[in-house]
Amino acid sequence: MEIPDNLKWIDELEGIDASEGIKNCGMPVQYIKFVRTFYETLDNRVQEIEGAYLGRDIEMYTIKVHSLKSTARIMGAKELSALAEELEHAGDRGDRDTIEQKTSTLLDICRSFKGKLAPIETLGDDGRAQSDDKPPISSDSLKNAYEAIREFAPQMDYDAVEMVLSELNEYTLPPKDRDFIKVLEKLHRNFDWDGIESMLSEL
Repeated sequence: MEIPDNLKWIDELEGIDASEGIKNCGMPVQYIKFVRTFYETLDNRVQEIEGAYLGRDIEMYTIKVHSLKSTARIMGAKELSALAEELEHAGDRGDRDTIEQKTSTLLDICRSFKGKLAPIETLGDDGRAQSDDKPPISSDSLKNAYEAIREFAPQMDYDAVEMVLSELNEYTLPPKDRDFIKVLEKLHRNFDWDGIESMLSEL
C-alpha cells in the first residue's frame, strides 16, 4: 500500500512498517489515530508489564504481553509483536526462564518507541503539522462545543465526543483552549470519562 507523504516519517522509523499498519487500520487517518493512542498509552503499558514481571504474576504478565502483541501487530511493529507473542507463549507454558531472559529487551523496545514517536504530539489527526491558517473559532462555538462534550461524557458516548473534538480541530483555538483540548483528547482516547467530566467542571 502506498504511504501518504505525511506518514512517511513513521515508515522511516526503525521497527515500524507503516504500509502494513495502514492496511490493518483501513485508512491513513485511522492509522495515525491508532499510533497516537499507542504512543499515549505506552508508559502505562510498560508499567503494567514491568509490574507484573517484578511481582512474578505470570497470569497478568501474559495478559498484558498478549495485548501488546496485538496492538504492535496492528501498528506494523512486527519485531515488537513477535517478541511479545514469544513471551505470551512463555507465560502460557509457565516458562520463567524465557520471561527472565527477554522481558528487559521487550521493555527496552517499548521505551524506544516513546522517543521515536514523539513528533506525533505536534501533529493533527491527519498526520500533518497543525496549521495556523485555520479560521479562528468564535467564543459561542467554543462554548457550545464544551457544553456538547459535557453532555456526552456522562453517557460515555465515544463517537459523539470524537465528532466534537474533530470539529474543533478545524479551527484556530486560543492557546489556553488549545492546550485544554489536547488534554481532553488524551483523556478521550484513554476512555477516562471521569477525567473529562472533572476538567469540564473547572470551566
